[in-house]
Amino acid sequence: MRNVSNVVDVAHSRIAGSLLVGDAVVALSLETRGAQHCAELVADLDAAGYLVTH
Repeated sequence: MRNVSNVVDVAHSRIAGSLLVGDAVVALSLETRGAQHCAELVADLDAAGYLVTH
């Protein structure tokens, strides 16, 4: 089953110092069902090739 969550906020930047031309940093604030759900979301994003920091 795909993990889903509610998006509370989205922010992005295309001018962070370490970004290559065409790249962006995106910050998401998500509502989850708890720590386990959060871990599953992070694992899914990581598996899809996204760099997840928190």
